[in-house]
Amino acid sequence: MSSETPIQMKKTSSFLPYPNDHLPDYALKKAERELKETPEAKQTALAEFKKMLQGKWDPREIPLDDFIKLYMLTSLQILRDPMVQINGFKTIFDMKDTNIHHLRHATLHNLYILYHLPLNCIPVRIKGLHVVNQTALVSLAWKILYPFLPEKIKKRTHFHSDPRKLLDYFPSSTLPVQYGGDLPEIDSTELTWRLNKEQRDNSMRGQPNFY
Repeated sequence: MSSETPIQMKKTSSFLPYPNDHLPDYALKKAERELKETPEAKQTALAEFKKMLQGKWDPREIPLDDFIKLYMLTSLQILRDPMVQINGFKTIFDMKDTNIHHLRHATLHNLYILYHLPLNCIPVRIKGLHVVNQTALVSLAWKILYPFLPEKIKKRTHFHSDPRKLLDYFPSSTLPVQYGGDLPEIDSTELTWRLNKEQRDNSMRGQPNFY
């Protein structure tokens, strides 16, 4: 094990710093070689993830327990990317059309679960939480949760009255058109099928990195 201090390690040219906001050349080449990744395929995949994460949840069709399972499945699959493990998550919550059917699930118990899971049960670095199309229900839930949130999360949570303000935090190439970005609307049906297949093929006991 190295005897270097963290400060000495930072000065080492071969040390990869954790505040990394891009893919190193070796990762790009490996993705092209083994995953057949192209700029077009990358944009399509990003669009599919954005579409799925912003998809509308109807609790009358999908029970809360199944919704949480889908959230966990998606998060764990995304975390198989080593660059995500380093860079962390920036998540957009589009709260448009939240209604009385969602309100009946906004119990203290459920709010605690939705707070506890991402902060304490998933090994992820939360770099930013962005809320758009805020409703009265969201404001109520936020007031209930706020006193219990770590100071770091409070500072990294942003509410946007205009979705286009997301462009101050995200490149337009990673946002769909309704947020002022360049990505089109894409059906996420195929992506959901692929995520389920990956979950079956790679159990929770040891999911390998994508590359």
